Amino acid sequence: MNAPTEQTAQRPPFHRTEIVGHAVLFCLVGMISAVWIETDLYRVAMLPLIALGLWVYFSRRDFRPAIGAMGWACLVWVHYVALRYLWIILTRPESTGGSAEGIYLLPALYMTVGYVLFLYRDRLAHLVWVFMAISLAALATSVDITTVFLPDSNPDLNRLGFLFQNNTIHASVSAGIMLIGAYCFVLWLIESDELSARVKTLGVTMAVAVGLLAMLGIIGARSKGVWIALSVISPFALSVGISQTEGKTRFGLIATILATFAAGALIFGHTIWQTIGQVVDGAFDIGEQALSGRPVRQIMLDAIDTGALPYTFDERMRIWWNAMSIWRTDWLFGQGIWWENLWHQTRFADIGYELMHNGYLEIAIRFGLFGLEFYAILLVWCVYQATAATRRGLVPLELYFFYLLTMIFFLATMLSNSNIRLAVGETYMLMAGGFGFCCYYLRQAAGRAS
Repeated sequence: MNAPTEQTAQRPPFHRTEIVGHAVLFCLVGMISAVWIETDLYRVAMLPLIALGLWVYFSRRDFRPAIGAMGWACLVWVHYVALRYLWIILTRPESTGGSAEGIYLLPALYMTVGYVLFLYRDRLAHLVWVFMAISLAALATSVDITTVFLPDSNPDLNRLGFLFQNNTIHASVSAGIMLIGAYCFVLWLIESDELSARVKTLGVTMAVAVGLLAMLGIIGARSKGVWIALSVISPFALSVGISQTEGKTRFGLIATILATFAAGALIFGHTIWQTIGQVVDGAFDIGEQALSGRPVRQIMLDAIDTGALPYTFDERMRIWWNAMSIWRTDWLFGQGIWWENLWHQTRFADIGYELMHNGYLEIAIRFGLFGLEFYAILLVWCVYQATAATRRGLVPLELYFFYLLTMIFFLATMLSNSNIRLAVGETYMLMAGGFGFCCYYLRQAAGRAS
């Protein structure tokens, strides 16, 4: 046999070639495309990434990171979900099959998504720039600024549809992620020593434009759940900015944030309060009654019977009543895909929706406290891995803050919307779970190198 030439010996493996790297970046953009347009493109783009990740993982002989206890827990969870689906189908032929049940099988992919991010971590900076550029283009072509400033005599009618989503709630959740991304992108640009002043100026300009357009879109869409979620993360975002800057930069950043909030309150304060005021009053009233010791179910029923709740809040109360009626039949394990059959027997079955408008109830009616505990442990584990990797300098601090802020934001939006069932929700969970495993693999690689 002929000895390999020097050129052949130095040739990179297939998955490290330039063309594959570009293809992976292209597929990653497709995978996060649900932020801009609500289609199944993200699922299609994910398939070659999963195939590549599995092929590289099982063909490598030098270093193959362990998936760990959490990886095995994800696989056990998926088998549990699949077997439970099968059991209900076989034992209850009259089952309607549920709705959007496949999303609970996605934890099987978190390890591989994380491995792809681990393999191509050197491409993630490019992905950030592409994300910002496409976000700017999507917002600029879809946000009708004149609609945002329309008279607000009827906020429910003057809702701004923007981005390329199926409704304003989906668009607002996506815009919230873009807003957080723009903020963390600016922090990264400020602290970066590797970029020229010209590139930094371009990046900051792009990020500011994305942030302003995203905020205008969110305000115009009148999505109350997203407003509340943004108010929840605002103190955290401000503390992140203060911790990451110093001197004149810190002063300028704080002044800009406060000025933006002040201008928003001055211009849109009346619109915001007109949209959300009655909901806030109703929520506080229900909260006070709950703290007084009255049964929550009775409080909800009384609030519905009064007819005094705002229309959208009243709808959610009826839906939540139905969901809790199903959940209470099996607090621990839920009803699996049988929940949909039980839905037609609930008090407000004629509501016209089978979306719980609460991501936690979506899980609870299917898998009970057991399912909620699984996802809680998974997310806590992911945050722990990201924190540990950041402390070792393996993950940029700004990326870590983006991860934390978007997670808090997403979890807050789940209180009033079934975001885990949205395209952007599926994408977010895939990327959030994948990033946790990516950080786990980074820590293993660093430990091996040391």
